[in-house]
Amino acid sequence: MIETRLQDTLATWLCDRLKMAWTPELRCIGRIGIDGRILGAVGFVAWSATAVEVHMAGDGGHWGSRALIKAGFDYAFRVYGAKVLIGCVPSGNVAAKRLNEHLGFKITATISDAHPDGALHIMTLRREDCRYFKD
Repeated sequence: MIETRLQDTLATWLCDRLKMAWTPELRCIGRIGIDGRILGAVGFVAWSATAVEVHMAGDGGHWGSRALIKAGFDYAFRVYGAKVLIGCVPSGNVAAKRLNEHLGFKITATISDAHPDGALHIMTLRREDCRYFKD
């Protein structure tokens, strides 16, 4: 089940998984298992007029269902009206980089020494390049 009503619970879960600071502007969409457990979440923060930063995390191998991914893109592109999604991926997190590339994100910039794992990849996905979202 895709959930948007549990903002505090989803935001806390996502921040714990990603070791990021909670902020009141963080908005999340989550996938909840039949047992009520959070399986995955997509969070949006750092809103601007045309872009938003996206963060994703999951618990287990199949957390990122097509429904969750589509709901996240729909929220960012249609509801919010973003033209560009921005994601930051540490160079040591190969799985996250691979997932983002599978979703259509491209490395736009790499900042050396910006993360304890080494570099930080700035990845972007433009609205017109998103195969999961169509106007």
